[in-house]
Amino acid sequence: MVELMQIIGIAGAVVLAAAWIPEIIEIIRIRESKLNPNFAKIALLGTTLLLAYSIIKADFVFIAVNGFIFAQLCIALYYEYVVEPKSKKRNKKS
Repeated sequence: MVELMQIIGIAGAVVLAAAWIPEIIEIIRIRESKLNPNFAKIALLGTTLLLAYSIIKADFVFIAVNGFIFAQLCIALYYEYVVEPKSKKRNKKS
């Protein structure tokens, strides 16, 4: 039987990961990240360490959650450094 503390931990992790979804959708929609790049880099480092810890502990739930957050941060950084924002494309056409 799953203990209450495990349920609370899993619920918190899922909510934290889900909180990124609207932000990532917006980043993809406008083709530009509004996240502070330093925040994204530090969060990516922390998430990478937590993902490694989860893998070592063989905790599937936290591997999935941290993997999901890791992917979302990678998307945000990709749009920050690689993809040209829609606003700049419009200005080129003018």
